[in-house]
Amino acid sequence: MKILDILNVHDSGRIINPATAEGQVHSGMAQGIGAALYEEQLIDPATGRLLNPNLLDYKIPTAMDAPDLKCLFVETDDPSGPYGNKALGEREMLLDTLRDRLGLTSVKRGCEVGECGACTVLLDGVAIDSCLYLTVWCEGATIVTTEGLLARDGTLTPVQQALVDEAAVQCGFCTPGIIMSATEIVGSGKRYTRDEIRKLISGNLCRCTGYQNIVNAVERAVNECADIAERTLAAHADDDAA
Repeated sequence: MKILDILNVHDSGRIINPATAEGQVHSGMAQGIGAALYEEQLIDPATGRLLNPNLLDYKIPTAMDAPDLKCLFVETDDPSGPYGNKALGEREMLLDTLRDRLGLTSVKRGCEVGECGACTVLLDGVAIDSCLYLTVWCEGATIVTTEGLLARDGTLTPVQQALVDEAAVQCGFCTPGIIMSATEIVGSGKRYTRDEIRKLISGNLCRCTGYQNIVNAVERAVNECADIAERTLAAHADDDAA
C-alpha cells in the first residue's frame, strides 16, 4: 500500500511561527503513516510495552515512503491566553515570558523541572517556580522579580543587604531565586529558628556557598524585619491606648 496524498487541517489558535508549527504537523503525519503501514510495532497486551523497540526489528518510513505532506491551519482565538503559539501543542511558561518577552533576566533558567529554585518569583506574595507555572494562569496576579525589589534611589531591601553584608554570594546564579524565597519568608513578619530557615530555603540549590552564609543572611533579615514589625505593632498599641 502506498499513500499518494495527505492533507491535515489543524485548529490551533493564533500561530506565531507558522514554519515551526507546520514542521510539527508534518512530523505527526509521518509518524501516523509509519504506525499505520510500516512499523509493525508489537505491543504486549498485558503490559502495554513495546516488544520490538529496535530499528532492527521494525521499519520506520523513509523519505521514499512519505508523500508530499500538506496542512492547513484554522486560527481560532483562544481567550485563555494573551499569547499565540510559537508552535503547536505549546503553552508558554512564566519563566519564558519573563525572560524572553519582558527581558527580566534575573529569573534564571536552571533545571526547568522545579528542582533548583533559580527561577523563583513571587506570585501574589507566594514564592513559586516560574518554570512550572503557565503564563495563562497568572492573569490578574501580581508577579515580582528581583528587578521589582529595587527602590527608586537604589536602596537594597533587607534581604539583599543582608546577603551582601554576610558575603552570601559567590557566582550569583542562584542568588535571585534565593532573594525571592527569602523575601517571602521575611514578609511574614515572624521569627524563625535556623533549622526552620534551612527548611524554608531548601528548594533553592547552591553549588558555591555551602549555604552557611545564606542561612546567616536570611536569619539576619528575618530578625531585622521582625524587629520592625514588632516595633510598629507596639507603636500602634500605644496610639490606641492613648
